[in-house]
Amino acid sequence: MKVFDTAPTSSSKTSQSTTRAEYPRRSGRATRPPTWTKDYVCATHHSLGIQYPISSYVSFHRLSPKHRCCISRLSDDKEPSNYEEASTNPKWQEAMKAELKALTNNHTWDLLPLPSHRKLIGCQWVYKIKYRANGSIERYKAGLVAKGFTQREGFDYHKTFSPVAKDVIVRSFLAIAAINDWHLHQMDVHNAFLHGDLDEEIRRGDVVMDDAMVDETGTRWAVLVAGSSGYQNFRHQADVCHAYQILKANGLKDENIIVFIYDDIANHQNNPTKGIIVNKPNGPNVYKGVPKDYTGDEITAANLYAVLLGNKMALDGGSGKVLNSGPNDHVFFYYSDHGTTGVMTMPAGDYIYADDFVNVLRQMYKAKKYKNMVIYIEACEAGSILQGLLPRDIGIYATTASNAEENSWAYYCPSGPPGRVPIGGDPAKYGTCLGDLYSIAWMEDSEANDLGKETLQEQYLKVKDRTNLSHVMQYGDTILSKAFVSTYMGRRSNNVSTIPLEELSTSNSQAVPQRDADLVFFQHQVRIYQQYCGRLREYGMQYTRAMANMCNAGVDKDSMKAASIQACYGKVE
Repeated sequence: MKVFDTAPTSSSKTSQSTTRAEYPRRSGRATRPPTWTKDYVCATHHSLGIQYPISSYVSFHRLSPKHRCCISRLSDDKEPSNYEEASTNPKWQEAMKAELKALTNNHTWDLLPLPSHRKLIGCQWVYKIKYRANGSIERYKAGLVAKGFTQREGFDYHKTFSPVAKDVIVRSFLAIAAINDWHLHQMDVHNAFLHGDLDEEIRRGDVVMDDAMVDETGTRWAVLVAGSSGYQNFRHQADVCHAYQILKANGLKDENIIVFIYDDIANHQNNPTKGIIVNKPNGPNVYKGVPKDYTGDEITAANLYAVLLGNKMALDGGSGKVLNSGPNDHVFFYYSDHGTTGVMTMPAGDYIYADDFVNVLRQMYKAKKYKNMVIYIEACEAGSILQGLLPRDIGIYATTASNAEENSWAYYCPSGPPGRVPIGGDPAKYGTCLGDLYSIAWMEDSEANDLGKETLQEQYLKVKDRTNLSHVMQYGDTILSKAFVSTYMGRRSNNVSTIPLEELSTSNSQAVPQRDADLVFFQHQVRIYQQYCGRLREYGMQYTRAMANMCNAGVDKDSMKAASIQACYGKVE
């Protein structure tokens, strides 16, 4: 074992001093190459002390020209790391436009105002270059993805899905193909979507809109349809008359408004205000000036289809007015009546069936009868007319009073015993409902707001909030809801609200289901009887069918009153 004395001697000190003078001191810290060099084959590593630099041992001279091309392309083309970088390159701009178009066509989102109690989930662009087998670029792929790290399980989502196929699945497909001697082809999908409905409500920002979607040029047209008859259906014709007055006040011309109305309630014997139709208690006369283009038995599905398609030769009666609209025009369609699954009723001829109606809309699109079209439907199971049937790519936006499985609701109906005045006036004197909840909601909103500042989406949300007894739905191209309501309904020149906003609140006590609304008139007759003859006992209730028969036979309330007085008081009034 040898032991060395490490203490420096005088001679060693002299040697160290000489060395320091000849060679400058260098840092002992480990050094690293710049990060930007990691994507390149550089010779700088040799100068940094790398014993075997790759540049001295790797050469491309043995590669074929095609492989050299592949290597050079992989080195030259760079995928952007952010939007600012990609936006300066025309190729990536086109890729982002293609992605946005695919998202719109697949109805990935709806445009909605952000409620104060919700937070946005951000999104970002992801860029990827797709290569062919020979190394040439196939395409530039841009994907707009949500920032998933801001979402909370159980609130923003409940299920997760893997976008990557497992190796065992791929091997299984390859084995099956080999066994059956199938040909294999590689397919790269431009946009992949998980098809299905989300129960969660996700709010995402950064939506890009095209100004063409809110264009207000062209002529405005409107088709208004009340598909019922009889005094017990007073509300449907009142709805349509009210809609006409709104369109007229906002500048639409009579020549561009086509009205289907049976016209049997204004002068009906049960109407206490002959020649007048109101759509709310103590409301104005909405009947005045209404064009009667198609009345009585002229209100058929066949005539409606002919009007929408502009086919005068197919008309049977009526004024002959049809949609003479063109590719730059905007069309508003409103229907109010009864309905059931896949059906909207008409007072004469065949009913309107969902597939027939949507087929007519497709023909209108092919014939370029409009630039864009808006549809409002008031009926029970109204959603069944459009759900799964109305295409999203034919320029039509639609809302309905109910989904595919529920009633819509009548409104401004008589409530309580005779003599009691409900909130907002006295519909009891009419003995029937004066309007429908969804229809009243959108029409009174239209009267209370500047339609040149309110979008269709904003109106939809207000109507949905007020129509709280059924689920108001929207269908078709919901991107069109970005347009102002005035695009389809016009805009009054003075923009003066006719209804205070605070009056547009819902009172459920004045609403009844559509199918029960017809019983309101019957119930009113029973109340008249009980007013003069006393409360019906169990024995007397078995004869209420006779009262229903009287209603169906057109016996008015004055005749019922006179008969009750004569039977119970023994005198004639």
